[in-house]
Amino acid sequence: VNVRPKFLPESWYGYDSVKLLIMRAAALRELRERQFRALTRWIKQGGYLVTTAGLNYGSLLEKRIQHILPINVFGHKRLFELKSLTSFCSQPLISDRPFLVLNVRIDHSNLLAKEKDIPLIIQKNLGFGQIIFLSFDYSTPPFSRWDGRRFFWDKILTIRPLVDDPEWAGKLAEA
Repeated sequence: VNVRPKFLPESWYGYDSVKLLIMRAAALRELRERQFRALTRWIKQGGYLVTTAGLNYGSLLEKRIQHILPINVFGHKRLFELKSLTSFCSQPLISDRPFLVLNVRIDHSNLLAKEKDIPLIIQKNLGFGQIIFLSFDYSTPPFSRWDGRRFFWDKILTIRPLVDDPEWAGKLAEA
């Protein structure tokens, strides 16, 4: 389902049936304060957010985004291939044209895939939930035209947090 950010819920239970939310950092920045608090609480209770910044990473530096995703950006890197995705989802991403990835570090996170010294997929736990940060833009070529997209997103779904009772997790997250 594709939903504009302005229509996202203002309460955490509005995400009750959501297994995975994919949202660019710029869209996170557009959320009203109540929406952002609801999203943050949902994540802490076992929610699962995948985000990226694309080329414009300024929104990652916003204070409230830094609060949930303490990221340091060291610029862009030009790459032609992401062979390391083979170990992540069994499919390398190779392009005849260069594309840009962000060179980032996230405090207290787990690196799920990297290409040489560039983190590609970073997992940050937040309460019972998690945020996955992609250092490449999933909505533009070469990723958007890549035959391995399905395998990639299937793998992303398999690493989502599993919380059986969000109300119970909510009570723990509030404590």
